[in-house]
Amino acid sequence: MKEFKRFENNAALMNVLTRRSVRAFKQEQITDEELDAILTAAVYAPTAMNRQTSKFTVLQGEKLEKLVSAITAAVLDGEIAFPRQIDAGYRCNYNAPTLIIASDVRENPLGYANCACALENMFLAANALGIGSCWINQVKPACEAPSVRALLTSFGVPADHVCYGSAALGYPASQMPDAPGRVDGRVIR
Repeated sequence: MKEFKRFENNAALMNVLTRRSVRAFKQEQITDEELDAILTAAVYAPTAMNRQTSKFTVLQGEKLEKLVSAITAAVLDGEIAFPRQIDAGYRCNYNAPTLIIASDVRENPLGYANCACALENMFLAANALGIGSCWINQVKPACEAPSVRALLTSFGVPADHVCYGSAALGYPASQMPDAPGRVDGRVIR
């Protein structure tokens, strides 16, 4: 894009500027090498006082299907509040073949920030590798629903952790869109 021209010789900035949320994925699974690179980016994210209390739980295949179904059921059963109407076919992960849940210790008042930094690192790493990503919020409210919590614990999410967000990952089903316009007045100098 025209406004990015001044940054075209800076790969890191271009990666930040070209990252987009993807909501349509191919069903082809990302490679283990790509997944490892994305997880490495997550564990190198900054954490409050460098305590490194965040955990990253990878779900693919049957485990991912079980979680998506459990979240949908919890919303439909009124077990968790949800901002809009959904039906039984709802897929909170946009059918991405991989979901990485970022969680942190419940008592850590900065756990949300640790997870947000790690998720952004994952999104940028994914973009650099040509992998689409999208922040998935639904795991946060769902992680307190008893049916979903039991499933998360069985998948290895520590019982004393809150799931602050998750990254849906996969190869984009279509070309990445251009950046939407930016709202003026967000930078104060």
